[in-house]
Amino acid sequence: MRERKTMKFSQEDYTITLEDTEVTLLRKEFLLLKFLYKNNERTFSRDELQDAS
Repeated sequence: MRERKTMKFSQEDYTITLEDTEVTLLRKEFLLLKFLYKNNERTFSRDELQDAS
């Protein structure tokens, strides 16, 4: 089993921080990643992912 890393999300500027690395994403990318991170125990259809972001 993999260890889940803690990711910090900043909605103000659409950045994520993992360990010491900060990445700026496009709004859609940010929303999709945040959704998947929070719901990592489930599989989603393409339609569900499009509705989520």
